[in-house]
Amino acid sequence: MNETNFHLELQLTSDKEALILIEKKLQDLKSLYSLSDEEFFNLMIAITEGINNAISHGNQYNTEKKVFFSLFADEDEIRVTIHDEGLGFNPDDVPDPRAPENVMKDSGRGIFIIKSLMNEVSYDFTHGTKLIFKYKFKSK
Repeated sequence: MNETNFHLELQLTSDKEALILIEKKLQDLKSLYSLSDEEFFNLMIAITEGINNAISHGNQYNTEKKVFFSLFADEDEIRVTIHDEGLGFNPDDVPDPRAPENVMKDSGRGIFIIKSLMNEVSYDFTHGTKLIFKYKFKSK
């Protein structure tokens, strides 16, 4: 594994165009840590879901509010923090997207997807919602 650290911090507008910027910035991470296409894809899905939730549910598309994105990688893991300026929510109140009554809904899968793809997921609701997740590298 590479012994170089990678750190990225961005302040994003509450606009879906912000996601294009993230993917371009993370191409360097893929190369630096020799991430497989699957690992990179899973990381991008989790990040995209987290940012989409921050923009739509947290900041409710209010362009006056920002999404703060931070990613730190070292030889062991990638740690991502996505922080919005919304009111927060109770993760226990989010319906299970696998339940028959929720399967056909257009939304409601983001948290489930992130938890399925990442090794650790936590929240901090001190100011807005701060989503923190970690991905531990598979041994190469």
